[in-house]
Formats: sequence, structure tokens, C-alpha cells
Amino acid sequence: MKACLLPIMGDAQMIQELSEAFCRVLEEQKAWNKQQRTTL
Repeated sequence: MKACLLPIMGDAQMIQELSEAFCRVLEEQKAWNKQQRTTL
């Protein structure tokens, strides 16, 4: 039973890490867009 759950648990962690990285990218984009607007 545990052997069956392991791949699922690994995928869940990978997805969580991906979403965290994605959020970071969005934050960076927001900050960058603000900079672009103020310089123009």
C-alpha cells in the first residue's frame, strides 16, 4: 500500500514546489511591470 502512495506523494510535493516558483515569477513580473510604468 505504501509503495503505491509514494509516487503520488512525490508528485504532490513537486506540484507544490512548481506553484510556489510560479507565484514567485508572477510577483517578479508585477514588480517589473511597475518599474516599467514609472520609467516611461
